[in-house]
Amino acid sequence: MIAPPDAAPASRHPVLEVIGVTKAFHGVPALRGVDLVLEHGEVHGVVGQNGAGKSTLMKILTGVYARDAGVIRIDGQEAELDSPLAARDRGIGMVFQEFSLIPTLTVAQNVFLTREPRANRFFLDDAAAERRTSELLNDLGVTIDPRTPVERLPVGARQLVEIAKALAKEPRILILDEPTASLTTRETETLFAVIERLKARGLSLIYISHHLQDLLRISDRVTVLRDGQRVLASSVAETTLAEVIRAMLGSALETRTARNRVIDRTAQPLLEVRDLVARGHDAAISFAVWPGEVVGIAGLLGSGRSEIIRAIYGIDPPRRGEIIVRGRPVAIRTTADALHLGMALVPEDRRSQGLVLDHTVRDN
Repeated sequence: MIAPPDAAPASRHPVLEVIGVTKAFHGVPALRGVDLVLEHGEVHGVVGQNGAGKSTLMKILTGVYARDAGVIRIDGQEAELDSPLAARDRGIGMVFQEFSLIPTLTVAQNVFLTREPRANRFFLDDAAAERRTSELLNDLGVTIDPRTPVERLPVGARQLVEIAKALAKEPRILILDEPTASLTTRETETLFAVIERLKARGLSLIYISHHLQDLLRISDRVTVLRDGQRVLASSVAETTLAEVIRAMLGSALETRTARNRVIDRTAQPLLEVRDLVARGHDAAISFAVWPGEVVGIAGLLGSGRSEIIRAIYGIDPPRRGEIIVRGRPVAIRTTADALHLGMALVPEDRRSQGLVLDHTVRDN
């Protein structure tokens, strides 16, 4: 079962205090005197644009990076988090956006990977691992067979397994990095129910997300980072979505998006999609994109957003329909065809589809 965190000290210090933490890489500041306070049994949302310093701060808290200056206190006592092991020993756990599960192993084997229960000096006790994993999952209020290979689980279940894996180490502080990024609406609701259970048990959580409405819904307080600095720290009850956006951007959203652009729709569209049916779907999609225009395509997971883009770009040729570029019907059968027509794609999964991680930035 999930053990409740140790009782807070009588002085009621915050469970975590980050005071004036600074970090630079090759002389380029990533964090500039950042403060953050996490109370016992609260969910603290941390938000900011890409490059704001969120990941750097979390890597300092989990012992991946060493801070250049500043103080970190846990229950009022200064903590030296100079390695991931040191952070784990001080009760800090993290669930990363990228899954760390091994698909061919079972749920239980993943949860207790490198910390397997043993029957004796020589043999692992799989039954004990399965029993303890089942207890963890039951405490989270979810039903997942611990003997199931992870590769058979949907994305939402894998996220819950990641949380169970972190909780098996009995943290007092749990950091969730973009936990709903790949989840459906229903899976997100399940995750939020799990977070409420953990909070009720006294666990303290740092919740990082670009989904601002979800973050404000689940968090008690919010900290906004911009350009490596804390620019807002407030109770969620005392702030608004507009204030959070303004803090993130440095201006009101309306100001940032008001470009006074005039789109000439009497001109020829750059791209037209007519009655395009993507692989695995039945709905015919039509739209046009004019010069200087940004067109958004929105929908829930499984609605066909990515499939339409893949069809246009020649990754998965469409079942039927027409693509017109600069007024001329074209046949895009491969990505090379799309490139030749002047198209570029930033894929949904940058890590596995967009980059070759072993190559340099220049080569990529």
